[in-house]
Amino acid sequence: MAWHVTQLGEGDWITVPTTSPDEVTALRTGSGPQLRSRKTFMRRALADHPAPQAPEGYEVRVTRGDVTEVVVTFAGEEAAGGLIVVVGEDAVPHRIRTSPEHRRRGLGSVVMGVLAREAVTAGAVDGLLFASEDGLHLYRKLGWTTISDVVIASDTKGEA
Repeated sequence: MAWHVTQLGEGDWITVPTTSPDEVTALRTGSGPQLRSRKTFMRRALADHPAPQAPEGYEVRVTRGDVTEVVVTFAGEEAAGGLIVVVGEDAVPHRIRTSPEHRRRGLGSVVMGVLAREAVTAGAVDGLLFASEDGLHLYRKLGWTTISDVVIASDTKGEA
């Protein structure tokens, strides 16, 4: 396997699912795309996904469209949220987040539960996601299983 990219343009990404992330990382040499933090590719059947209720004082808002957004608020301010898109029978959650001052209250589980419910309603059977190191504990607790590690490189700033 070779890691070779010519004329990488602004905004290009290379994403490699692998069971050998160290070997893939070692292939990246020279002045090409910069390595990003590793991710974990995960999957879960969505029909029985845990869906806890929001804690007292928190409200959940769902905005449906091509991409469904869930926002959990407290006193009118965003505390947590995330997105999901359904393609056929697969759903892909993205940008799951909880504000630092609202962490450790189960809001990530609330967001994921609402997103899963919305995806099932839209016809999804399975969920697929790339988990950051910070998100692994949450997803494992919710029954998501690892498919592979993921090595990502890009020529842009910031995270995927």
